[in-house]
Amino acid sequence: MIADYLTFTFAKNHEPGLPDLVRRIDPDAAPIDSKTGYTADWSVWGSGRLQWGHRGDVSARLNLPGKALALLRESDVDVKEFVIMILEAGAKCTRVDYAFDWGVDASPMIDRIVECIRAGHYTSRWRLQNPSSCRRTYSVCGPGDTLYLGSAKSDCFLRIYDKAAERKEAEPRIRFELEVRKERANAAIVFLTVDARYAVEDVKSIILSYFDVKSPVEDDENKSRWPTANWWAALWGRQKAQLTLGSDMPTEDDSRAWFERLGPSLALLLELDDGDLQWLLDAITRGRTPVEQGGRWRSTHEAKLRAWTQARLERIGAAA
Repeated sequence: MIADYLTFTFAKNHEPGLPDLVRRIDPDAAPIDSKTGYTADWSVWGSGRLQWGHRGDVSARLNLPGKALALLRESDVDVKEFVIMILEAGAKCTRVDYAFDWGVDASPMIDRIVECIRAGHYTSRWRLQNPSSCRRTYSVCGPGDTLYLGSAKSDCFLRIYDKAAERKEAEPRIRFELEVRKERANAAIVFLTVDARYAVEDVKSIILSYFDVKSPVEDDENKSRWPTANWWAALWGRQKAQLTLGSDMPTEDDSRAWFERLGPSLALLLELDDGDLQWLLDAITRGRTPVEQGGRWRSTHEAKLRAWTQARLERIGAAA
């Protein structure tokens, strides 16, 4: 999984720090002439742009398209630390694209997905009442086949296309791109601020929650109970997850209060086990084990840990 597009915005009160930030973003950044209405327009990482000082109320903006991010990775820049630096400078993410590539022919797989939609063998949070609601084209991404699930105007949609045809590569390659915008993007950016081994599985789970190809079960009309088709599960797994917006993320105090409410139940179980805590320690161990290793620890837990640690440090600093 890679990030293939990033957009950040900065509120007006953060603009004074941008002249210093631009060199931290890219030591080779250079100012360019533009007619965009911004008083400062800088080229960063080739095709990227950092713009601020708009005459109106428009926020400062940092755009990093796929080519800029590829150059950043090729330069051995730690993407996780890079994104954290941008966010700590006061940025808000308004677009993030996550891309997955597989070395298979694109058209047969796209045909298979469309056939499942036509047959009704799927569940989706997008409105896909018929195959015509999935925009399909042979030109948007250059030569090759492209399928869109969801609306390009929505906060989240999936783009599936022939990456090998776009790049004129000899070996087959299909790309799935999840494009997330607005408030959901600011929630989804968390997957670039944690360990990649957690993030990959979580983004796959989110894609599966938006669109799941099903294996029909005879005499059961409830598609939500149908199992995920094996070939689809091989790509995305079988666990689903939803994006948690920042305002919905629990605080340390929320989690402690929730645990306090479990006190009587925990006491009851300890009484039954004569005070043996091993089962509780085992549960904690499973909770801290990454999902891909059979546990329950996700990238969202990593993000909470980082946020709560930062909040503690801020409280300590304020009290000093």
